Amino acid sequence: MSLGIATFDRYIARTYVTWFAVTLAVLIGIVVLLEFIEMLRRTADREEVTLQIALVLTLLRAPQSIELVFQFAVLFGAMFTFWRLTRSNELVVARASGISAWRFLLPVMAVVLLIGVFKIGVYNPIGTAMFDRYRVLATQYIDGESRIFLLSRTGLWLRQQQDDGVAIMHAASVNPATATFHRPVVFLFDPDGAYAGRLDAARAVLEPGRWVFGDVEVRMDGTAGRSAERHTLPTTMTLSAILDSYADPRAQSVWQLPDFIATLDETGFSSLPHRLHFQSLLAQPIMLVAMVLFAAAFTLRQSRRGGTLSMVVIGTVASFGFFILSDVSYALGLAAAAPVGLAAWAPACLTSLIGIALLLHLEDG
Repeated sequence: MSLGIATFDRYIARTYVTWFAVTLAVLIGIVVLLEFIEMLRRTADREEVTLQIALVLTLLRAPQSIELVFQFAVLFGAMFTFWRLTRSNELVVARASGISAWRFLLPVMAVVLLIGVFKIGVYNPIGTAMFDRYRVLATQYIDGESRIFLLSRTGLWLRQQQDDGVAIMHAASVNPATATFHRPVVFLFDPDGAYAGRLDAARAVLEPGRWVFGDVEVRMDGTAGRSAERHTLPTTMTLSAILDSYADPRAQSVWQLPDFIATLDETGFSSLPHRLHFQSLLAQPIMLVAMVLFAAAFTLRQSRRGGTLSMVVIGTVASFGFFILSDVSYALGLAAAAPVGLAAWAPACLTSLIGIALLLHLEDG
């Protein structure tokens, strides 16, 4: 009996993997096509962007969008799997043999859990690396601006282009509320890239159109150093531009986020978006398993009564409903209206409870 159950489990798992792969391939094709059309629209007025470059940019950006369709692929893959097994009476025979719906769900949930772990542990870092490369190319071909911000455990680095050369500033920490940078050191270079001097200050405040340094020592190349209570340096930077340079949590993989969050906290920046994104990634395998429960609850009921079209419609509506629920919860977390853990895990846990309740009603009600 145990050998037969193991064979049945492998058969169900193999059937699900097939349907999941087919569904995911279709969704990936749609996503890539839409991304490519959008990329052509964005680069239509740039002669240097050829069709090949647009395609490369699309493929580098696509993994971030494809991450969003995993949930749909898992749900529809499960729905088609259970519908086919029921239509062919295989699940009917299994249930007549004493195998409950909970039992033949186990191999599918195990496969989905592995898919979820693979998604956050392997696919996410690959997609993040591709997205980071996309941002580099996008600054060259689309935005026309280079990255101005780099964050490390030793502090933050800023680079600004000036009329008389380049200024590179390092600060130990920052207070975004007052736009104050603590213990800044500025290295000045002329237009040819030669060293021109440096500024060492106790603090720097970013005001509209200028940096204002306090308790500063100015050392220009070839001249003696001098101390001053105040020194200004023209700039086109804004605090919002600096914050936007690091704000996208998608630029960090699940393996990099813990260290990056610690770095943000040490340097004074808010780590809320990154902590929320990290917890949301960890909750994704649970959400994918919840999709299987939901698919089984609706598919088995609909398959008994017929109505394949209604099954697909219900699945589509449910998918978008869960997507909206996750987005609303995520927005509450970003606004600090809900704790990070609650905002990240509540959609997955709530969806799982609804799926379990529906399946209990179907199986035992």
